[in-house]
Amino acid sequence: MGGDYFWIRFEDVSIKARISARAKYLQLLVSTEGILELVQPLSCKAEQAQQFLRAQTDWIKRQAHKLATLRQASIYTWPKIESGVFLPFLGQANRLSLEINSTIRAPVIHHCSTTNQIRLQVRNPHTHYDKILIKWLKNAALEQVTQGVADYGLILKRLPTRIQVKQYRRRWGSLSSNNDLSVHWRLIFAPASVLKYVVLHEMCHLFYRNHGQRFYQLLAKHMPEYRDEEAWLRNQGFLLNFPILPTQIHVKNQHSNGDWLSKTYGIEG
Repeated sequence: MGGDYFWIRFEDVSIKARISARAKYLQLLVSTEGILELVQPLSCKAEQAQQFLRAQTDWIKRQAHKLATLRQASIYTWPKIESGVFLPFLGQANRLSLEINSTIRAPVIHHCSTTNQIRLQVRNPHTHYDKILIKWLKNAALEQVTQGVADYGLILKRLPTRIQVKQYRRRWGSLSSNNDLSVHWRLIFAPASVLKYVVLHEMCHLFYRNHGQRFYQLLAKHMPEYRDEEAWLRNQGFLLNFPILPTQIHVKNQHSNGDWLSKTYGIEG
């Protein structure tokens, strides 16, 4: 697909129009970023695109309303980082606690799945907290994927050559020709069942490289409810691609007497 695109304003809805050398006909879709996207063949004229959009007016309005509603109610955001805010983790809003602890050498993060709390302790108050959290989330994603591979490996009696997490634009996972299994790290934000579905989906490709009947029979055998997870990714997966930006950091400074002193620090870039 080509990389050229431009924006169209249609019925008060912003649509990203993308020119594709592979496209044979006009197509409207919701991208993995939750954006309405119009795919145009190279030969498509502006009049044809406008006529196509007018014919899809009702669908465009419904999708725009649904996307706006989902975003408004979503827990999938990266807030201004401070103690007490909530971060998404395995489909749950987890309360974050930031603390300064001069007795530790490296940042320490504890996650409690029972209380849905994430506790970050650092030695230096000028640390880039966003980077620490993102690194921890990526490692947590790799741990979840590795555990899923181990669990399904016992059942399927087959394992990938290598396991890794990546940043994808238009997919949630892949299995290479060398049987290297990769999963989008942002699935750590999604419900655990969704992440497990992606792992199983890719492991089923160890047997069938296509998405034929036998592939889906194997998938359904080990996850009968897989269509629910597919639907979640199709309808809400775009929420996982929220922007992560540097913020003002509100942390707690721990003194030897056990008192807590709130301070605010800024980070850059």
